[in-house]
Amino acid sequence: MVLIGRLVDRLTDSRLTIRCVTLLAVAVVVFVFSWSLAYLLLPVGLLRGRTGGAVLAGGDQAASSFTVELVRIFAVNFALVAVVVVAANLLRTRRGVPLGYWSALMMIAVAGIVTGTNSFSIQVGPSHKLAPSVELLGNPGPYELAAYVLATTATYGISRWQLVGRWPHSTAPRIAPALGPVRHIVLGLAAATALLLAMAAWEAHRIIVAVR
Repeated sequence: MVLIGRLVDRLTDSRLTIRCVTLLAVAVVVFVFSWSLAYLLLPVGLLRGRTGGAVLAGGDQAASSFTVELVRIFAVNFALVAVVVVAANLLRTRRGVPLGYWSALMMIAVAGIVTGTNSFSIQVGPSHKLAPSVELLGNPGPYELAAYVLATTATYGISRWQLVGRWPHSTAPRIAPALGPVRHIVLGLAAATALLLAMAAWEAHRIIVAVR
């Protein structure tokens, strides 16, 4: 419990750098754990075409050009960040951690399963399951997830409601926002958006080259 308390303190620290580094460390653990379990226990291609990102992308066929593919990848990632992370941060859990933290970690766990089972919608590499390896750092995926973490922690202070009590008797009274310096939110979201755009360009290039 002491460890959890310290972790919560760092996840809700007033400094963006502390929040971001802490959530990123947790995200790495969650990703590697789910990746390892998926590789060991689940069949190849289990989630292909079944994730929210795959549904938003509209199928498993590459776009007709680099630009169209870039826009499609960026739009999917931007929509996931805006709805699943930033909007979810409007509600805080009982410990004061915004809901977006949990939804971001859930998406990262799903990404680990997708990686371990090689359930990517468009194949640009081997068709077998992918064992945990640092070689993944040579792909855009981990950096897209890092952008999710940055957007999540940058919008920590936008919460408007906080859960009180235990389900099914919990309520969510309105709270005053603790925005802090607005420039931190703007700069954090701008950096996350720029990173998502750069990774979308990288991924689009890999896909277009692979399908030609």
